[in-house]
Amino acid sequence: MKNQVLLVDDDQENLSRMRLLLEKDGFAVHQAQGATYAVGLLKRNKGKYALAIVDYHMPEIKGDDATKLLLSIDPNLQIVTCTGDDSNEAHETNLAAGSLMVISRDIAGEKLLHITRRYLKIFENKFKLARSSDRSLTENELLIRGFAPMRGASDHLVGICKLIPKFSRSPD
Repeated sequence: MKNQVLLVDDDQENLSRMRLLLEKDGFAVHQAQGATYAVGLLKRNKGKYALAIVDYHMPEIKGDDATKLLLSIDPNLQIVTCTGDDSNEAHETNLAAGSLMVISRDIAGEKLLHITRRYLKIFENKFKLARSSDRSLTENELLIRGFAPMRGASDHLVGICKLIPKFSRSPD
């Protein structure tokens, strides 16, 4: 299965420019004109996208809120924020929301391709065991893979993984 890139932007010109660049390099790309449409795509295709490139300044839902929403649907989705706003606030807000990096709207094409290749490679490596295996993963392997891309499973590590959700929840 070819990992896909999801582009989220309210500006059709920006979507088209990035889509053409990425498709020319062989990436499978879907585009969503706005966060609401992206949420619908992600819900219907959970696990299909390795990377989302999300605009920060969108009128209906800002990029940082869109990032939080997308990650709540698919925590394994890698998100890069694209913006023309180079303020510290824009960077900090998006990184705090879960974006892996914030890039400039006028980023050079080759740099965008490099970033995309890098994150798709990370995604591939993270889930290589699950995809390449003909056997079913055991419950313990699935539990551990939910926290980190590890091989092997000691009883002690499985016990720790079972405790993490219990103690990581903040009080309501």
